[in-house]
Amino acid sequence: MGLSQIKRTGDAGRGIALTGLIISYAYFVFLALFIIVYVGFIITMIGTFASLSSSYSSY
Repeated sequence: MGLSQIKRTGDAGRGIALTGLIISYAYFVFLALFIIVYVGFIITMIGTFASLSSSYSSY
């Protein structure tokens, strides 16, 4: 929104608006990767505990 307003009105601040946009996109990518890794870790832990409990029940 800020970039479109700057383009429309010719105000100053294009660099700051662009920096904010880049930081927000980088944050979104980092957050998405973190969630993917976290969910993968949880799934791995569930699989590990399930295989451990099944191997102990055979004794």
